[in-house]
Amino acid sequence: METAEITSRLFQPVEKVELKTIFPGRSFPRANDHAIIDSNGGILSFCSSSYNLRSNSTLYKPLEEMMTNQKIPFDSKIQIIDDTKFYVDYIIRERVKSLTVNDILPKISIWNSYDGTVKTVLKFGFYRVVCANGLTRPEGEQINISKKHRKGVKAEDGVDLSLLSHDKILENIKIFLVEAKKDIFIYEKMNHIESDVKRILQIAEKLNMSKNLVETAINRFDLETSKSKSLTYVNENGEIINHEGSPATLYAVYNALNYAIYNCNQKELPEAKLKRDKLVLAEVLA
Repeated sequence: METAEITSRLFQPVEKVELKTIFPGRSFPRANDHAIIDSNGGILSFCSSSYNLRSNSTLYKPLEEMMTNQKIPFDSKIQIIDDTKFYVDYIIRERVKSLTVNDILPKISIWNSYDGTVKTVLKFGFYRVVCANGLTRPEGEQINISKKHRKGVKAEDGVDLSLLSHDKILENIKIFLVEAKKDIFIYEKMNHIESDVKRILQIAEKLNMSKNLVETAINRFDLETSKSKSLTYVNENGEIINHEGSPATLYAVYNALNYAIYNCNQKELPEAKLKRDKLVLAEVLA
């Protein structure tokens, strides 16, 4: 669970104000004549009058209440950058059933920003318990919804978010949980195709990955597929589990590269990591 400190940062009160109310008697460029300020009066970013502020409280709290009312068990992972970019993953504590891929939980992600650099985004994906990383969906991307921070702008798929209709989100969550079975079928097929470190090197070369990332992926592949090396992890129930070793398959190749992407460069933004992860999965599936 997240700490009270980071939760407090996520939900700190914010408002959009005209700069002339803060600095009376001065003029400002039309594109930056307003500011987003926090509860202490600190300026988080500058914006125009057309910028549509969506406070985190109007996005995340209703969703959490809705999932609680629907008896959907979840944990949250929160990442905040410069108090202006917010990435929240809701990990549903009910594994997607599978005979060969049994360590995956559904994940709902909502991104937001107070400086306009990150659209308000609703995404669906998976969380792999063994490595504590998110996995890209092999299909079903059509559910993703995003909206820029301008008044009157519709989502890229034509759905009017208007502070994200929570009935619409609930509908999409239910669709995702059904479609997740199709996604897992793709992972299962990957898990039946034998592979090795050579495939990691081929993909890394094609995608021009760094030496550090490649070494991390190879070490992770070796660790996860070895039955003699010690690998423990904490499952969704808070229990410490000893990993017994995964088969050396394309699924293990993807997971090794995925682990490297999410753990090598901590300064890389989540949207950049997701883009790289999608490229890796596309290469594996090819």
